[in-house]
Amino acid sequence: ETFCNGVASHSSNVSWTATSGTVYRIRVRPFATTANTYNYGLTVQCPPADPNAPPLPTLSPGVSDSCAAPKVVNCGDTIYATMIGATSFDPDSLADGFRDQWYVLSGPGKLVSASTCSDFTDFDTVLEVYVGECASMTLEA
Repeated sequence: ETFCNGVASHSSNVSWTATSGTVYRIRVRPFATTANTYNYGLTVQCPPADPNAPPLPTLSPGVSDSCAAPKVVNCGDTIYATMIGATSFDPDSLADGFRDQWYVLSGPGKLVSASTCSDFTDFDTVLEVYVGECASMTLEA
């Protein structure tokens, strides 16, 4: 059971040390393929920036329903989204039957935390973090 602000919730949390410049793919999906509500809030947090760190690669915004066209997120972002209309078949990545939304983050060279802890989240979420191209990703966290 996951807790959000001290209360049992539908949220998921994941943390990992993000290598500077590495592109991380964050997947939000329901815990079960039969989820009947689909709204969620996603927050990505990182400790304060290192002033001596090299600049991060520039990523272009995406539409988020496909691994190949994810929406860009940055440290400090909070996104409110829905699974309504999301597809469950993504031939470029994981054809596992789950509706999903994809986000991409350029690693800042430090600990990153992503969470769906939000009053807006109304279904049991799962967060997964991958590295690599969609057809050959490796689960990071």
